[in-house]
Amino acid sequence: MTFEIKDLSSWLSTDGATLKIWEQSQLEDLLKNTFGYQSIQIGLSDHNYISQARTQNKFFVDIDYIENFQESDLVVLPHTLELVSNPKMIFQIASSLLSVHGIMVVIGFKTSFLTKFNKKSRGCPVSNDIKIPQSRIKKWAYELDLESKGILKNNIHNITAPSYFLALKHALVSPAMVGSALPKKKSIKSGLAVLNKEKNNV
Repeated sequence: MTFEIKDLSSWLSTDGATLKIWEQSQLEDLLKNTFGYQSIQIGLSDHNYISQARTQNKFFVDIDYIENFQESDLVVLPHTLELVSNPKMIFQIASSLLSVHGIMVVIGFKTSFLTKFNKKSRGCPVSNDIKIPQSRIKKWAYELDLESKGILKNNIHNITAPSYFLALKHALVSPAMVGSALPKKKSIKSGLAVLNKEKNNV
């Protein structure tokens, strides 16, 4: 697992940099409208996918430490589930970190053969047998009573898009209430080491 994460991280810094920039741009509208106390990015800590989030705090966390977080307004998993041996369990744990009105974003590589025509994904080290189709993520979300919605616009320009983006939130939560300011519990247990922390003044 460690080798694969480092391999993908290295690729995103070199040949895959165009893909990373494109993925980050797809999140901008959602993140700029995400407020609250804290946002968390799980995995790929060398690449900031939550820079546009307007939460007071941003944390970049290794998978081994995610159970120590709680009450998060935003949780982002950039290809994280494709790089672990137990993706469903990690998905369940990550979803448990959400505040009542929080949003979780899952980014994954599409399994469609059409993506091979997109230059952004050429040389990607993640093999097809590791990729997790978004239909499976939606199934896991349904089992946890989470609503899911694709972020990527469904148009002809995105047919060959190499990645999918799913935004998930607790069912029956009004979109107008997402990210609303609520009293928060302590975000990190005493003594927990996180990879990085970024603070905003909002």
